[in-house]
Amino acid sequence: MEMAGRLRDRLAHAFGREHLFIGVDLISGGVFKVEQNDQVAACQAFVTVISPNWLELNDESGQRLINNPKDSVAIEISAALSRNIRVIPVLVDGARMPTEGGFAVSGI
Repeated sequence: MEMAGRLRDRLAHAFGREHLFIGVDLISGGVFKVEQNDQVAACQAFVTVISPNWLELNDESGQRLINNPKDSVAIEISAALSRNIRVIPVLVDGARMPTEGGFAVSGI
């Protein structure tokens, strides 16, 4: 989260806060799936911060979060990819990009 916050601050400085949709800021505010899809649809580019364990994060039932259709990150990535919005992964803390078949995002 700290890295995402610093990236948000830099992007806001460069482009202006009014030109950014920051999912991290809105998740705690109870933004619904429809609103998330609308916000992502308005983007020209989608930046996602990827930590080393992002594919292994599980929900309370043991399912990978990225495969949960109600997970906010899965919703946002799926919305961006389905609209052919440029997705820019930012790998942090030694994270590695998965192979093409290494993960599946719900809804794709």
